[in-house]
Amino acid sequence: MIKPCHKYLISTISILWLVINCSSLGASEANPAAQAAPRTINYDWMSIAQWREQHNAMVKTASSSRSQLLFLGDSITAGWSWDENSTIFNTHFAQYHALNFGIGGDQTQHLLWRLQNGALGSLQPKLIVLQIGINNFGHSHHSAEQVAGGVTAIVNYLKQQRSKSKILLLAMFPAEHEANHPIRANIQHANELLKSMAKEASVAFYDFGNIFLNSQDEIPNTLMADFLHPTRAGYQKLADKLAPIVNEMIGSEITQYQY
Repeated sequence: MIKPCHKYLISTISILWLVINCSSLGASEANPAAQAAPRTINYDWMSIAQWREQHNAMVKTASSSRSQLLFLGDSITAGWSWDENSTIFNTHFAQYHALNFGIGGDQTQHLLWRLQNGALGSLQPKLIVLQIGINNFGHSHHSAEQVAGGVTAIVNYLKQQRSKSKILLLAMFPAEHEANHPIRANIQHANELLKSMAKEASVAFYDFGNIFLNSQDEIPNTLMADFLHPTRAGYQKLADKLAPIVNEMIGSEITQYQY
């Protein structure tokens, strides 16, 4: 017969075992897209050293800039500053001393790491434009749920750290030429999850993906030469849609967002 005190001890040990094992299980099943991490892979087009150099330059800028508008993302965001695209960017956003903190190849976990390691600095932007996640599919083979979770982690961090800044979350653009390419379904599913999350979090959400598609839902190479990154014409179409929204969000306290 087990004495009451021994029963209590056994119950306590059993509960402790469950807590430890459940915690371990949770850690092993944690979403990698939502766990802040620096880049660890050297690519032909960008080494780890080059990535850190870009991050450090942004940290330095963030320590002193008075920008009202901050763009965060990957190469699609960085592309605003490439060659003649910068003219489009400056025409529409220079009035807000806009900063472009996009880095090519970044995934959600990389951007989250950058934000947690100085990329926000002393910035107090009125508006943060965020678009990230497409590289999680191609580089890490993350699921739509994982990617959406990674973007959500970034949004939550931004809301926590910059509660007075408005956030404009952009849906991921379509990729690959054919409408039936598998990545299209993943992107669409992730965007649907992000749309729901944005509504719950009172974050503005816009999906401009259709501007890059023809009547057959294919991507013309005039708008995305590699079927991933917008061309100059693509960025111009995007700016024509995005700029009025940015102007409204910075200039007024809007409460009705498109979902």
